[in-house]
Amino acid sequence: MKSLLIGNSMIKYLKEHLSDNSFDFDLDIISYPGATIESLARKFSALKSCYDWVLVHVGTNNASLDSVEVILQKYRSLANTILLYNPDASIIFSSIVQRGFNLFQEDYRKTELHLKDLNKKIVEINDSLKKLCFDQEAFFFCSCSNTSWDGYLGRDGLHPNRRGNALLANCFRRSFKSCISTGKKISLHCVGGAFHLDSSEFPALASVSSSNGRSALSQPALVMPASGIKQDQHKPTVQISLPTAFSGRPVPGPPQVVLGKFIYK
Repeated sequence: MKSLLIGNSMIKYLKEHLSDNSFDFDLDIISYPGATIESLARKFSALKSCYDWVLVHVGTNNASLDSVEVILQKYRSLANTILLYNPDASIIFSSIVQRGFNLFQEDYRKTELHLKDLNKKIVEINDSLKKLCFDQEAFFFCSCSNTSWDGYLGRDGLHPNRRGNALLANCFRRSFKSCISTGKKISLHCVGGAFHLDSSEFPALASVSSSNGRSALSQPALVMPASGIKQDQHKPTVQISLPTAFSGRPVPGPPQVVLGKFIYK
């Protein structure tokens, strides 16, 4: 089985963290610094390999350029392109990371309001992308931005530092393994040779919480139908443990993977 991690400069230095023998499949990592969603789509025609799994991390550079609606349309177009050149591939869309202050910029504190608005928009982008994956039952969703990335970004407030690279790589590693371990093949509906995506409103995501009211993030993962009915015992259970903390600092929560109508936390 052959897999691909592809994206912008956010994944540029992940190879050293993902080049171990922890995978039982081949993994290619390709980074295009400065890539937007639409420019990344144009790169697939030049790729010589055909992949079974494609994990995409892109959209950071679109956040300040396009509206949420336009960004979502570009994700749809990217999915069409991936499937055009990799017709048997399963796609994992990754959330994008919120930004911090650019410490190289003079009077960077004056950008606080702009940064707050931008990060609010990034949250909206991630929620919309997650709902797209959830609604269509065709993609997986990997969330690596459950909590603050303070202390994990470089001085530019954009790219991960060394600790951030390790954290992001750990998120992707766990997402690959948990998605692939389900063994589910994605069923695609094609209209005129292109993947068809419903433009209707997205349904609300089911919340996952423990019986004692505590957050389910600290509990072993359960596979729960979105409708809230009793769990299907034939569906796999995926447990995702928290990554090791660095220097005693708090670590963002475990990756969240949405598979069709089922939520893995």
